Amino acid sequence: MGLVVVVGVLVGSFLVEEYQGSDLPASLVGLSLYYALNLINISQPALRKSAAVHFKMNSVLHLFQYSQLLPEIPRLSDTSDTRITPGWPRYGIITCEGVSVPSIAGGPTKGGNLLKNIWCCIRAQEKMGIIFSTESERRAFLSMLFRLTPFGGMVRFDGVDITSLQKDCLRDKIAYISHVS
Repeated sequence: MGLVVVVGVLVGSFLVEEYQGSDLPASLVGLSLYYALNLINISQPALRKSAAVHFKMNSVLHLFQYSQLLPEIPRLSDTSDTRITPGWPRYGIITCEGVSVPSIAGGPTKGGNLLKNIWCCIRAQEKMGIIFSTESERRAFLSMLFRLTPFGGMVRFDGVDITSLQKDCLRDKIAYISHVS
């Protein structure tokens, strides 16, 4: 509403300045202001609809891109290197040993590693906050835990190396709860 008033005042002052001293009736100036305000009021819903269509088209574009991804090939259960016990993970201890996650080509680090040589142990029932410099580092860490991206080093959950597990088995057993500030 404030924008409408500002534009109306600007149009009105322009008309007064432009036609000062001419034989322009006040009714014509008022009619011009009325039409200017109506045009603004008509264009606002059109802009909202345009933004909504743009948002939905981006969603369709993302769906199209996801449909073009190649599916992960599941490993056969009889070829699995590690046999996990029922009820795994029992404690929830996460150990990272020399973990490095390379960046995607053209990313912010331009060919380097997003995460370099991480050594940590997150014990069972431990509350922990991890602070990353950038959002891409946070995403790389989570992608590493869910095995969405290749990484170097070793990550263990309750002593079991996650690279020896089937991806669907691993992803069924872990969860991530986002903290939005």
